[in-house]
Amino acid sequence: MATIDRDILTIVEPTIEVDMVFVEDEESQDAKKESSPENQNQTMSQQSYEGGVYPMVQIGSNKILQEDLDSMELNLEGLIPTATFTVSDTTNKFTDVEYPLDGTVVSLYLRPRPIDEYRPIRIDFDILKITSSPAQPSSEDSEAVAPTYTFTCIMKIPLMFADVIQGFAAGNSFDHLLECAEGLGLGFASNEDSTDDSMPRIIAQSSRDEFINQTTMSAYKDDESFFDSYVDLQYYLCFVNVNKQFSEEDEMETVKGVSQINTELQVGSEPNAEDGFQASLRLSNGQDVSGSDMAIASYNLVNNSGEIWMSNGYARQIKYLNLNENNNGGQTGGLESFLITPLNTPGSEENRIPLRGRADEDYWEDNNKIKYLGKQASEDFENVHSNYMYAIANNLGNKDEISKMILEVDLEVVNWSLYKYQRIPVIIYNEGEVNSKTLENRDSQLGDDIQPAAAKDEAGDEVKYDGPNQQVKNEFLSGYYVISDITYKYNKEDTKITQSLKLLRREWPIPAKNKDN
Repeated sequence: MATIDRDILTIVEPTIEVDMVFVEDEESQDAKKESSPENQNQTMSQQSYEGGVYPMVQIGSNKILQEDLDSMELNLEGLIPTATFTVSDTTNKFTDVEYPLDGTVVSLYLRPRPIDEYRPIRIDFDILKITSSPAQPSSEDSEAVAPTYTFTCIMKIPLMFADVIQGFAAGNSFDHLLECAEGLGLGFASNEDSTDDSMPRIIAQSSRDEFINQTTMSAYKDDESFFDSYVDLQYYLCFVNVNKQFSEEDEMETVKGVSQINTELQVGSEPNAEDGFQASLRLSNGQDVSGSDMAIASYNLVNNSGEIWMSNGYARQIKYLNLNENNNGGQTGGLESFLITPLNTPGSEENRIPLRGRADEDYWEDNNKIKYLGKQASEDFENVHSNYMYAIANNLGNKDEISKMILEVDLEVVNWSLYKYQRIPVIIYNEGEVNSKTLENRDSQLGDDIQPAAAKDEAGDEVKYDGPNQQVKNEFLSGYYVISDITYKYNKEDTKITQSLKLLRREWPIPAKNKDN
């Protein structure tokens, strides 16, 4: 199981109420009594389809038919979840009488599997923008095309964007974000129980999303921590010490997994489909998880390293004027200066390397940036905590640092046990005809001369890497990652809901010959 230290635990529950929507009920006892016993060829129930096979979407009072929902994308990137829906208006409801006006809500329902293990996703969205494509009449060469509407939306959190004046008595960022969340009707969750940054805070004619971002950016616990905040799909404001999520410990969480749903199965022919199966949580493109919610359909490695170090340097020297020292004749006139170097994961020094230039060069040590942050009025003035300026640079710098290389993966089936900033093992295999000597050289360079047990056959004999379908573990890409973003997608052509992830890894395997450099 995951360690409690890294778990993002609920502190308070949300109180926001969402609109009522209509979902087919074909699985309750009353619904089963009303079903026709003569019909022996029923396919999957409508309730399993709605939200499970395709998203249930309602715009105002207009429930979107499955055949009219062209696509959906639900994204957790940023502070507040956003979504995009594309709908074909085959019934002309939007065109004639139900065009959405200001205040119209887009309601979304996604049904997890197993339904008794995970909470359904039920979100109301405010519409940011609507774009459309006009209808196309039929012709000799083509059929008529209905008008399409694309809705760009953001999670509806009443009063999140209203400018207000609100004061918070002296306290830490953890308590102030908790108080702000409760005021908005949001729940609150964290992998911390306190921070060391007591100060009075005020929302001075600005919005609460600005306050949340600013408070998180200046949050401080100790020099080995950095923070981020986001609202999850269940209406919890999550305040996360991100550095806690990076670890060299070898641990796996036990969850209920599910296999890909077959929409052609008859009712009752899949008795255990909703029960799931107990499994160690990992993501892989290996044959052992094929067809399940742990199976990776595709992956792509993105390298942003150059762009980030050219913008931030490999370290950043921070300077600011400490008014407390300035007003009391400090030796430097109150000018404070310190160097912030991105954090490393304890225990990674021997076998992994942070992304800071080539292993055999040290020019990166002088490739730094200098930033003057202005004045910090502390102690005598009691309006910011003593590590305020340090925290801003430390939080922003470390969040950028962990984004230098991102592994983007698409899963075959939605995995409902995944959440943002979760630490998870990933096992990547290369498939195809591979030369044995090449593999030996590669593993030796990575300091891993022995293949895992999967590289031996049932008799215990060494597997020969000469088959066209041979799977060989990719030691460079395999390892523990932290989830930074989750996207749920639906496309009418694919007829299923899919899931994409962005995974972060701070240190990477290095060739054995460079370990002492």
